[in-house]
Amino acid sequence: MKQFSLSEKIKYKFDNLMSRGTPALIGYLAFISFVIVLFISFIAWLTDASPEESFLNLVWLSFMRAIDAGTLGGDTGSYLFMFLMLLITLSGIFIVSILIGLLTSGIQDKIESLRRGRSIVIESNHSIILWWSDNIFTLVSEIIEANKSLKKSTIVIMAPKDKVEMEEELQERIPSTFGTKIVCRQGSPLDIADINMLNISAARTVIINDDVDANTIKTILAITANTNQQQKSAHIVAVVKDPQNLEVTRIAGKGQAEIILADKLISRVIAQTCRQSGLSVIYTDLLDFNGNEIYFKSEKSLTGKAFGDIINAYASSSVIGLFRNQAVIINPSKDLILEDNDKIIVISLDDDQIILSGLKEYPVQKELLAAVAVATPLPETTLFLGWNEHAIDIIRELDKYVAQGSIIKVAAEFDGDDNRLQSLCEGQLSNCTVQFVETDISNRGALEALVAEKFDHIIVLCYQDRLSVQEADAVTLITLLHLRDISEKTGIQFSLVSEMLDVRNRELADVNKVNDFVISGKIISLMVAQISENKYLNLVYEQLFGSEGSEIYMKKISNYITLSGEVNFYTLVESVQLKNEIAIGYKIEAEAANASKNYGIYMNPQKAAFIKFTDQDKMIVIGEE
Repeated sequence: MKQFSLSEKIKYKFDNLMSRGTPALIGYLAFISFVIVLFISFIAWLTDASPEESFLNLVWLSFMRAIDAGTLGGDTGSYLFMFLMLLITLSGIFIVSILIGLLTSGIQDKIESLRRGRSIVIESNHSIILWWSDNIFTLVSEIIEANKSLKKSTIVIMAPKDKVEMEEELQERIPSTFGTKIVCRQGSPLDIADINMLNISAARTVIINDDVDANTIKTILAITANTNQQQKSAHIVAVVKDPQNLEVTRIAGKGQAEIILADKLISRVIAQTCRQSGLSVIYTDLLDFNGNEIYFKSEKSLTGKAFGDIINAYASSSVIGLFRNQAVIINPSKDLILEDNDKIIVISLDDDQIILSGLKEYPVQKELLAAVAVATPLPETTLFLGWNEHAIDIIRELDKYVAQGSIIKVAAEFDGDDNRLQSLCEGQLSNCTVQFVETDISNRGALEALVAEKFDHIIVLCYQDRLSVQEADAVTLITLLHLRDISEKTGIQFSLVSEMLDVRNRELADVNKVNDFVISGKIISLMVAQISENKYLNLVYEQLFGSEGSEIYMKKISNYITLSGEVNFYTLVESVQLKNEIAIGYKIEAEAANASKNYGIYMNPQKAAFIKFTDQDKMIVIGEE
């Protein structure tokens, strides 16, 4: 075994002492200073260098000279006393200099640690967002809006990103937080030690905001494996893209996680929106915290009544279903009896506006109720412009809604993969046939030739798989400009829905009279924010956005009432219910291009208000097509 010299051992011990950090070094300096002061004072007292001073006074004088070199200037006494005081003053200068350096270094280290966001979060009832993406700004804005009624609220964000950068970006995009405190921490949501910094056991909700399914699953495992979760289960909301990862994500969540299948959801929204102009405005109204929202209301006074008898119970809220035994029933049978533990699902501007009208009889204009036979659906033609990973799912979803014999034409740049894509669609569609055309969707001539075929619906998809966000949205906007101009000059009419990636490009689309646009990331973020406030809303959205059961439709107003004068919404609710549907609003077609009037969409109107309709206007209902 190698033998180490004394100098090497001393150096090793010195290195160990220096590595113990600023607090330990300050303690060592204090101890050395104490020893030096006692030693010099003892020498001065032992040699009687200052006879008039006691030992304690000598200790005090030595201490003063150690911390203040200027004290030496007024000293008098023997040469030995002066020499001893000089020694202790020089030692004090040396030690104080080191101390100042240590304090400066320690403060700088602490500031750097705070800047990196590595300190523990001591909050309670806070919202936690893990990971950072472009959706973070929508998420934070919506949570802030939801927390406006709270006296104290906090949002904690953790991501492997510089803390100062996160704070600066948030301040730039969200200048006002309306009293909600935002705390940023730099760390890995995959690391249990970093997760422990966030006090998850006291959090109200945890949102996982990442585009990679693998990261989402591992983050959920890091949360559920956290030993601090034994006393309280965290309410987790997460998004996955691949349906194959849905089940394993639920397993990882151990019953604590609400999972949103993003790509499937966006495909359904686009498929539904392309056939009903203005539907995206309705979805946004229901999903954000600025307009109408979906609430669960316990109303004991209505227990024992049939659902059909309570549909008009609220003058300023729309009843859409029941919450029973941890399950959601949207548009139930009008004969279903409300039980004691049931909650009523309503659409309202705010929870404090869900107030019973107290009316015994509702002012229904029975003479206007119409029993109009619904026409048999006809085949439809749909044009897809552009291509991305959602396209095949959109085609499959669209096939569930259209009549047999419908045609879908896809025009895009496929890089030679159009034959493979066509084979993916064949054999999986029951009502549609799909045609593929290789073309540049931003080329005016190509668009004119396609539009001349007169399609019922046009869907513009962004090239998110091959272009950057802004480049993809730019191609979409150019295509929209051409389409609107072609429509105005030729008189060819079609419903138009476009997919965008950046929410800021919505304003450009508004300028160009595009009222149906699906911003994928924003819709998902809005839904996540809502579910983070009430996890049971996920059950509601699964039904409203699914292809099975009751969904949101816009149908001709003449299907429900006789158009002769003004009609109140009580009458419309009654007429719609006769067809086993639920009325939640209406659309004025003359205002469809007016952004200031919400594109003619009126959700959850006052039931007593009278409206004058035309044959072009539509009812917004929840039902089956």
